[in-house]
Amino acid sequence: MAKIVLINPCPGVTHGINEATLTPPLGLAYLAAVLEKNGHTVRIIDAHILGSTADKITAYFDGRPDLIGISANIVTYRGAIACATQCKKVYRDTLIVFGGPYPSSLALKILKDNTAVDAVVIGEGEYTVAEIADSLDKKNVFEGIRGVMYRFQGDYISNKSRPLIDNLDEIPFPAYHLLPDLATYRTRSRARPVGYIFSSRGCPFQCSFCNRNIFGARWRPHSVDRVVNDITRLVEEYGVRQIDILDDNFTFDKARTHDILDRLVERPYQLSINLQNGVRIDQMDEELLRKMKQAGVFKIGFGIETANAGIQREIKKRVDLDKARNLVSTARSLGIVTVGFFIMGLPGDNAKSMKETIDYIIRLNPHMVNTTVCVPFPGTELFEMVKREGVFLEDVEHGIDTGFFGDRVFFTVGSMKREEILSYFRKAYRRFYMRPSKVLDVARTIKSFEELKWLLNVSRDIVFKRS
Repeated sequence: MAKIVLINPCPGVTHGINEATLTPPLGLAYLAAVLEKNGHTVRIIDAHILGSTADKITAYFDGRPDLIGISANIVTYRGAIACATQCKKVYRDTLIVFGGPYPSSLALKILKDNTAVDAVVIGEGEYTVAEIADSLDKKNVFEGIRGVMYRFQGDYISNKSRPLIDNLDEIPFPAYHLLPDLATYRTRSRARPVGYIFSSRGCPFQCSFCNRNIFGARWRPHSVDRVVNDITRLVEEYGVRQIDILDDNFTFDKARTHDILDRLVERPYQLSINLQNGVRIDQMDEELLRKMKQAGVFKIGFGIETANAGIQREIKKRVDLDKARNLVSTARSLGIVTVGFFIMGLPGDNAKSMKETIDYIIRLNPHMVNTTVCVPFPGTELFEMVKREGVFLEDVEHGIDTGFFGDRVFFTVGSMKREEILSYFRKAYRRFYMRPSKVLDVARTIKSFEELKWLLNVSRDIVFKRS
């Protein structure tokens, strides 16, 4: 059986990223679980949490691997390439495979630009990587394996796409035992240690700025039994006291969401639950909020993005702003920490629309806001629109060294202006947070020392640098 190393790269020198929140690479843990089930030996190196630069990456290896897999997103891509280059320098004959949302969008370009990368896994990787590992003794390892683009004898070969996994319960429990101690990861934690789960994959909505290249546009759930069993295992084997749910669309099936929450209420775990990635306004109501509170949910993000109706139509995300205000108000009354997600510099944004959004943020009055500058991810409808109708101000096809909270505008369309977008991006933070009443409002949400540490780090890395 094969010896495999999976790497989550360190982004290197970047700014504008939220280092206060750093979650484990669950995608690699799922891959590792399938590989171990097939009899392979796997090591996960989370270079990001280890703070390991690419030139030191092979120091974490246990001898020569048969296969190296590296995951990448738009911010970690440059670090991923540096890791691949270093690995190929040390282990010249070992195959190196890339995967993740960014490589899935730019597979051919990555292969042409980087000889250290032998293949790219496109889309969900569990079964694709398992087939690659099972084929390492073949002359053409990647031949016929669905979901792979690769280089072979000077050509670039794109195999058939791999269908999405229909039954997610087939995938084993993530290989948490191969990850660093959960206590080393960072999130807003009311109780520790924190466990992280995906209860579903995919999102059928068509927001133009969202990349769906991994989990697709079809919502696929784990069964309620599987979700509850995974949480039970995290509690019993890893001592978890908080669960961060990372789904793109946890509330898509409202009856299922109620079922999961009811089952958690029945158990004696007394968990704190963080809906870190947020929920859609159109899938929420007061009854569900009350059930969430009963089950231990202490923090919810609400994805609103913009208060301008024209921009909502442009990005294909309609939000009932009055309903959003009512939901935030109800959540606050229940003692749930509320966070509003907004984006500045969306297609069509101008001074009037961004001021409209900031004014709405003040009226909405969540405990906190998370406002970012719009990033045109390769593989999204937004990216293609900018190619057709706009101007890229930054190259996003070779990774970026600025996160969502950096003072950098990546594109303009029509009459949009870089300086105007940056000005309103900063105003959003300044007007919202630089008020004594808001400082006190945020302080009142702190219920643990770990929350205080997280909040201080977020304030240092994001709020004060933008205000």
